[in-house]
Amino acid sequence: MIGAQPLPEDAWLWNTISVNKQLTRKWSVGIDEELRLFDNMSRVNLFFTNAGVTYKLNKAFKFSLVYRLNNKNQDGECYSTRHRLYFDATYKRKLIRNLSLSYRIRFQGQVRDYYSSDDGKDIESYMRHKFDLAYSYGKFTPYLAAEFRFQFTNPGFPEGNDLWDRARYYLGWNYDFNRKHTVGIYYMIQHDFNNLRAENDFTLGWQYTFNF
Repeated sequence: MIGAQPLPEDAWLWNTISVNKQLTRKWSVGIDEELRLFDNMSRVNLFFTNAGVTYKLNKAFKFSLVYRLNNKNQDGECYSTRHRLYFDATYKRKLIRNLSLSYRIRFQGQVRDYYSSDDGKDIESYMRHKFDLAYSYGKFTPYLAAEFRFQFTNPGFPEGNDLWDRARYYLGWNYDFNRKHTVGIYYMIQHDFNNLRAENDFTLGWQYTFNF
């Protein structure tokens, strides 16, 4: 791990609205809008739009390809525009009764300030592993999750290449009103290391999803 100084801490709030459309039994499309507040939930850190497509191979495997347009606060003076593309492969299996375990691997690439930065065409690339343990009880689904990120390349911080640089730990639950409407709330601890940010964040998040 790079550096041994105590890490700063912050409280965040993540707000997400998602809309998903089932096209066929195997294909679906979706859009997410998310706003994230930082500095003890007092200022906008970033806001983004996801647009993607998902293919469900069977009950166990599904694959997604998603584009993200991201605008990130730069010291309160302006916003940095980032373009991200990522691919997910997810495996899910039932363990006992209503208990299920899922694993998702993600490969993502991103460019920032493409037209206004000298290194705007250089790609930041990462691999992310996420594990979810969920229990379905009627309309409620409480869950535990953990995610770990590995940096392949980052032109802004090459010292972190080929190193793990982030861990996230979640506790949350989802509530299905019906087949169309779902709400969720979660608490997440994010630990950044081996990168320029290097911080511990404590995040409260909520999400509303509409399926049709």
